[in-house]
Amino acid sequence: MRNGSLNRPSALAAAAATLLCGGSAMAASARMEGLAGDPATARNGMFVMDDLNVFLNPALAAYEGDDVRYRGRVPFSLGLAQSQGSVTLDPFGGALIPIGDNFTIGVFLNRRAGLFSDQAALNTVWGSLVDPASGAIVLPDGSTSGSTAATPFLPLDLIAAYGNDDVQIGFGLYASFARNRALDDAYDEDEDLVSATTTTTSTSYVTAAVGVRIAGDDVSPDFWVRYGGANALADQLVEMPQEDDEIVVDQTVSTSGPNGISLGARVPIEADDFLITPGVQFAYAAGMPKYVDRLDDNPLEDEFLYHVASVSATVGVGIEYAPNDEFRVVGTLSAEIDSTTLTTESGEDESYSRSVGRSTSVRAPIASIGAEGKVLKNLWLRGAIRAGLATSALLGSYTHENDNGIDQIASASLSGAAGNSLSAAGGFSLPFEKVVLDVTAGGLLVSQEQGGGFFSRADLTFIIPD
Repeated sequence: MRNGSLNRPSALAAAAATLLCGGSAMAASARMEGLAGDPATARNGMFVMDDLNVFLNPALAAYEGDDVRYRGRVPFSLGLAQSQGSVTLDPFGGALIPIGDNFTIGVFLNRRAGLFSDQAALNTVWGSLVDPASGAIVLPDGSTSGSTAATPFLPLDLIAAYGNDDVQIGFGLYASFARNRALDDAYDEDEDLVSATTTTTSTSYVTAAVGVRIAGDDVSPDFWVRYGGANALADQLVEMPQEDDEIVVDQTVSTSGPNGISLGARVPIEADDFLITPGVQFAYAAGMPKYVDRLDDNPLEDEFLYHVASVSATVGVGIEYAPNDEFRVVGTLSAEIDSTTLTTESGEDESYSRSVGRSTSVRAPIASIGAEGKVLKNLWLRGAIRAGLATSALLGSYTHENDNGIDQIASASLSGAAGNSLSAAGGFSLPFEKVVLDVTAGGLLVSQEQGGGFFSRADLTFIIPD
């Protein structure tokens, strides 16, 4: 049974045995990537039972069963990825610390927004408002601000959970902030101050989640809801001291949001040697840019309204088969739907114009299969392959409206190849009594959305004795 409590005298031994055998939630992010066959941002990870599920549902931080252990762990992870010519590092780490028999406190640092979570819609809108390449805020007319948003420093996860044999309840908070201020003075040949420029940039990204898990003999559903919001700002002030401190530039470019909500549920079902985990996730987010020029009699914000909204949904099932303590097969089958709506309004009365564009992508089916097995006393090997098909890759529509009503409607659809992907991964685990090392490497063999690339991750996890 997966919903019982550990006997305290044998807790450490049971935890070590759990890490050595084929129980659920044994390792950290390297295991997730090694069994799901894709980088950690893959949404099919919600169907693989692993300790990383605490970033989806914080209630799981208080869950401790006969073959599952979330609490009492200190994991550190180093990720490396390459895509479209750029290489990025993705390190993060933290701890889930037991407080007595029922409470758990968790602290993690530097987890990237949305990593192992369900922020697809929020991140889509954020990427539309803040240019991913330059960091510049996109103006209401579609141009970029020229000023970059501040890069968040050391994101923080806080988790608090309470649980007993019947139910677990948890709260999770994710927050990242940044604020920069730069002064740039210009002087003439006589070293007299000509202009003084003050540029202030700031960024914030915050989400809060509440989760519940209900323990049963064979069926133990868990649910969560998450609300999130982000904001970027770039403010510029230019003064001319030689002109009686005349202000020649005084403008602020910012984003209103995005703000979003996500809901999710899974229903793990035990049946002999199988663990079947159907699940569903839905998210919505919306936001818009704002431009204020305090010296302009006809400010841009009065002429344009630019609004972005996104909906994402994931539905699927995971199946784990563990005939013994030394071998496990994990498979997932899922579908993902993403829809984005872009609305632009400009002018008033007879010059009024409104355009609405919608695009929807459907990726189905997405299938993965992975396996892990014990080959030596302190050596496990794992490997996986993941394939995704876009049976209806892009559905788009566009409407234009003026003061006389809608005057243009267009639509387009494309089915088949766009969005297809294939990836593979392999790795190993070296589990010992109080520490576990996990290493995974893999690559996007085919990805018509992102191009090829590789990913790798190494994790080191320490076990906290009871």
